[in-house]
Amino acid sequence: MRAASWSVMGAVCSRGLAVGANVLVARSIGPSGFGMLSILLATLTLVTSLAGLGFGITATKFVAESKSLDRPRAGRTITLILVASAIIGVAASMLVAATAQPTAQHVLGAPHLAAALRLGSPWIALGVIGASQLAVLSGLEAFQEYALVNVVRGLLGAAGLLIGALTYGVAGAVVGCAIAEAAGVALGHWRVRVECDRHRISLREAGWSRETLRVLRFSVATLLSSATIGPALYLSRVWLVRSPDGYAQAGMYEAANKWSSAILFLPTAISAFQIPLLTSSIAMGQSREYRRVFLVNVGVAAALTVVPGLVVAVAAGPIMSLSGVEFAQGASVLAVLSLSSVGVALNTTVGQGIVSRGRIWLRAFADVAIAAILVATSWVLIPKLGAVGFALATAIAYTAVSVLLGVLEYAHAWYPGAGSAPAGRPDLPPA
Repeated sequence: MRAASWSVMGAVCSRGLAVGANVLVARSIGPSGFGMLSILLATLTLVTSLAGLGFGITATKFVAESKSLDRPRAGRTITLILVASAIIGVAASMLVAATAQPTAQHVLGAPHLAAALRLGSPWIALGVIGASQLAVLSGLEAFQEYALVNVVRGLLGAAGLLIGALTYGVAGAVVGCAIAEAAGVALGHWRVRVECDRHRISLREAGWSRETLRVLRFSVATLLSSATIGPALYLSRVWLVRSPDGYAQAGMYEAANKWSSAILFLPTAISAFQIPLLTSSIAMGQSREYRRVFLVNVGVAAALTVVPGLVVAVAAGPIMSLSGVEFAQGASVLAVLSLSSVGVALNTTVGQGIVSRGRIWLRAFADVAIAAILVATSWVLIPKLGAVGFALATAIAYTAVSVLLGVLEYAHAWYPGAGSAPAGRPDLPPA
């Protein structure tokens, strides 16, 4: 419960600040400007998730497994992931900067956005490194530190976004986000070193490259999620902005999506420590604890999204109007997204249980299914319904796969040792 309180505190602060800043930015630059900002940030976010190579979940799982039982291996794993994140992140930033003009012209249909995309490219490297730092803190079960970094990043990100947008418009907002991310990475670096010292984990262990194959075997499957859902969402966004009045439609969708994300902050906070706790339970042979944590988290995720989702759906009109009167026509978009938050939360929570037991390929195939359904339904619905069509496509994809995963994993929750029971622990029954 103490871990949950710290994670929830961090999520409340960071999400609350983000929602407030986005409302003010939307009022300042209007639906079309907000749509341009959203597609720029979506472009940078997509590349960041792909460049991360699935290191986030991999770091959390492997560090949680070895932090007490094999500290040298934990140190080698952390060093490998942080070094690889920096190298790959910088390379990805340079690639985006070099291809900003053709991307803006041929993909986004807005050549004037090339400069903003180029200015925001450093955010990619910083985002990859920052995500790995948070994953390491989560694996170390340093939830207080995780919350601290999240709160500071949320505060800086909101300030950077708002100040940049009010000063220099869309390009200023992107640059402000990048500067804020740099400060967050500096803080994350400091807290990771402090926590490693506390756990007596050395980041100077020789032979850290020996962990490469082990990390890659797991992260490749995790990357499949980023390489499916991320591009599917991005492709749908591109279809939306290239449709008639597309950037205004994208602005309304993004404004609604920020409120939908606020509904998800509690389940997201819980999932931040679900993998390390479940993985530790498996590693220590505590099958009853595994079952308790897993099923409680599923129930809590559902409970914390159903009621807020209904409330936001009913009040969608007034809520969207907070961003400006032009956004009021996006009330139906918010209503659909808020109700779909239940499926999104359950997909995340059940998926964390799958990953903690090493069934990463089942999680990957589920993400492929989400991406396929999302692309197919977006292709049909966006040309007819615009932002509402995109919202419906998202709801259909996540809800359908969440129901399937829930059915498959309910029985397996009672047999957590599938492929994960440590040697000498026969008390963990096989699946």
